[in-house]
This record gives sequence, structure tokens and C-alpha cells, in this order.
Amino acid sequence: MLMDFLENLEREVSSEISSIQEQLDLENAKLTEEEKFLGLIQEEHNEDFQDFSPRKYESVNDKTLHDTKNDIDSIKTHINSLNADLKIRKKQLYDINDCIKEAKKLSKSSQPKYVASKDSVITKLNLISSLISTDPMRAKIEISELLKEFK
Repeated sequence: MLMDFLENLEREVSSEISSIQEQLDLENAKLTEEEKFLGLIQEEHNEDFQDFSPRKYESVNDKTLHDTKNDIDSIKTHINSLNADLKIRKKQLYDINDCIKEAKKLSKSSQPKYVASKDSVITKLNLISSLISTDPMRAKIEISELLKEFK
């Protein structure tokens, strides 16, 4: 039951990681396109000739340049956010895998290890029963030690 839960959680986090990775690839492609477009606009935009070019053209060119820079900034912000989210998800996946390994170790080691004889257990129980009336704290300690032997 625990293993099923952990494996389902592992699948969910893995699918989230792949989804984030796809989004990152898409955003990186958008960033590359926008940066190339910005380079083209900057090549065409020459402030030395601003006095000779029509004002309408320059204002449109300036607005496009400004909008493209804003788009690049928002894409970079989104990429940073996705990278942070990806880092968190990868840490979660690592922790889940550690839990799965521990659960497998525990399931393998849950076979009984106790091989004490019946006589030693009876002796300890007699000692505990005699201690109950005289020293209850010591009796509790002895019971907890006996229980630890069975775990």
C-alpha cells in the first residue's frame, strides 16, 4: 500500500518534470526568436537617421523595439520561474526515490529476527512481575527492553 502510493507519487512528479521541461524548451525557443527579432529591429533602427525618416515609421519602430524588449524580459522571468519549479520537482523526485528505497529495505528486513528461547523470555517476565509492585519505573524499562528485542 505504501509502495503503491510512493510509486504513484513518483509517476506524478516525473510527469510534472517532463511537462516543465517541455515548457522550458518552448520558452527557450521563444526567447531565441525574440532575441533574433530584436537584433533585426536594432539593425534597422539607426538614431542617426531619425531626422530624415518619417516620424510615423520611427515611432512604430520604437514601439516595436520597446515591446520586444518587454517580451524578452517576461520570457526570461518565466524561464527563471520554470527553472526554480523544475529544481523543486527534481528534489521531490529524489526524496521520493529515497523513500522507496527505504520502504524496500524495511519490507525485506521485516522478517522476524528474534531467536530468544522461551525460558529467557519467561525469566524476564517473572523479573518484571516482581518489580511492578516495588519499582514500577524499572518494570517499565525492562518491558521496553523486552519489546525492543522483538522488534
